[in-house]
Order: sequence, then structure tokens, then C-alpha cells
Amino acid sequence: MSYMSTNAVARDYDKIGEFANANDVYQIFQLRSDKKFVFAGKVTKKPGRNEDVFSMDFLLEFKTEPTIVHYPSNLDRSKVLQVNWVQTNPHLKNRGLTTYVYMLLASNGFVVVSDIAQFDGGQHLWKRLAKETDFNKCVVRIIDDEYGYMKDDAGKIVEYDGANIPDNKIWTYGADMTGEHILLMLKSEK
Repeated sequence: MSYMSTNAVARDYDKIGEFANANDVYQIFQLRSDKKFVFAGKVTKKPGRNEDVFSMDFLLEFKTEPTIVHYPSNLDRSKVLQVNWVQTNPHLKNRGLTTYVYMLLASNGFVVVSDIAQFDGGQHLWKRLAKETDFNKCVVRIIDDEYGYMKDDAGKIVEYDGANIPDNKIWTYGADMTGEHILLMLKSEK
């Protein structure tokens, strides 16, 4: 587990929310300077020292430059946060923290975009996000990082609901990494 001093957090991060899990409340912070790093943790004593620190129980880093080549005209590039990697401590896996953080970022005006490859964990997360969009006033869309939004036969942008698009059209699979450049995008519709 990693730790960060409470002074460093106060200096460099903005608190954007809280997540309750059983008897614990995790505070969620976003890097103030470029918004490309988010972590969730709680104040604790660092092992072997009598110093208050934040445990870093959830880490989310975004790419410095998104891989989208042709941005859709209605997408503000400055608000795009494309996932680079996510790390969650085992005791918080499958508790809804990642879903909550993605929704929180979208409700704060950011557009959260998946990494270029999605395997089992990513599939589970994005299907869950898609199923919860109505409740959270968000939408999940599919985007090819070179050609733009996935559209239906009438030319309308498709909104993903977790089941309305065949898995083999979205998810990465096989040795040839089929589906590698298909991205999922979560944004607020407020």
C-alpha cells in the first residue's frame, strides 16, 4: 500500500467526494494541476511512524494525451480524461468505488474515456456504468479512436446500455487484439 502525507494532499489535490464502504469512509482527491491523477484513501497512521498520512487505496491515472485521433465536434478536448491505469486494493474490489469515481468525474463535467483495450475487469466496469447511467444522468457512448462515434443505420449516435451492442463489436479479445481501438466514453447529460 502507498501513502501520501496529509500536507502533500492539502498542497496538491482537490477533494472531489467521499465513498462509504462498510465502516470506512474514503476521501477522493484529484490532482489540482492537470487533473490527470485521482486517488481515494483515508487518514491513517503510517506503519512504524507516528505520522498522519493518507492511505492510497484506489489509484487512477489518466493518459497525458488521449489516443482519440478525430474528436467528435461536440467533445471538449480539455475535459477528456482517458484512463491509463487503475489500481484498487483487494479489500475494495467489487465494492463500486471505481464506478462511483467515474460517475463523480462525469458529474463534475469531465468526459471519462476507456483505455484502448478492455478485458474482463474493464468489461464488467463499463457494463455496470452503462446500466447506471439513467440514475446518474450520464450516457455511455462507443467511439472508434480514429473514426468517431458508433452510429446506427439512421446515422444516430448509439448510446450503450450494457447489452444493446454485441460484445464482439466492443471488447478486446484474441491474439490479434480485435477491438483494440474501440473506446467507451462516459459523460454527463445534465
